[in-house]
Amino acid sequence: MPKTYEQGRQSENKYHMTTVFHTKKNVRGSRGFVALFLVVLIGAAALILAYNSAFLGLGELDSGFSAGEGQAARIFADGCVEETLERIRQDANYGIGQGDILLSASGGSCIIRIENPGGNIRNILVEGMIGDYTRRIEADVSVAAEVIAIMRWEEN
Repeated sequence: MPKTYEQGRQSENKYHMTTVFHTKKNVRGSRGFVALFLVVLIGAAALILAYNSAFLGLGELDSGFSAGEGQAARIFADGCVEETLERIRQDANYGIGQGDILLSASGGSCIIRIENPGGNIRNILVEGMIGDYTRRIEADVSVAAEVIAIMRWEEN
């Protein structure tokens, strides 16, 4: 039986309304999916930022520790040079021809080498070590009657 114009129009409208209804329902579902996706994306970005910040903080701690240990090794080497100068003041021939002299104290050690290039000049080389950190000091001094004059002092 053929449809009348009104019957055809009702069925088209009905179909059209159903399509519109389903489209609105899908848009609502898509909005929820987009919102969920954005929450996950923002959470992942925040997690990456927190992870990177933690490692930057650890790097700074390690850098600070290294600087502190290097400074401690320099101070230790400086103390060993001072000890060597005092021993030379007491005995002008201290360390000459003895090769490497080892001084140890709590937490570190020093290797000291004293050379006599001639006359009253002494070349002093000290390596102060604390853990894996080493600092080197070279000094040239003049020794005369228990008076020591520092002519050169280099820290490496």
